[in-house]
Amino acid sequence: MPVIAYHVLHLIWVFRLGPIEFLGTAEQLVVQAMEARNTKLGEDHPDMLISMNNLASTYMKQGRWEEAEQLEVQVMETRKTKLGEDHPDTLTSMANLAFTWKSSGHDAKAVN
Repeated sequence: MPVIAYHVLHLIWVFRLGPIEFLGTAEQLVVQAMEARNTKLGEDHPDMLISMNNLASTYMKQGRWEEAEQLEVQVMETRKTKLGEDHPDTLTSMANLAFTWKSSGHDAKAVN
């Protein structure tokens, strides 16, 4: 991983774990990383899916449940297609989606 990319990822985590006021900055950095990865790697590359998941996580921390859910479903479906339903990354995506559903009050969806 190039040094600059490493530092951007580090900043994203610092902003996401910091005070709530930093989430907007984290979102901007995640979107920039996601756009760069999409241009260089394509939308179904594993690193691109990680960026999408990071953005979904940022949305979730902001209470933007629908946007988080949309991204998580897209990541999960792409991983199912590329990696299979039993791959650990696919299962992690399923768990992330269930957690979003649970956090947003959709317990029935999360259990099923």
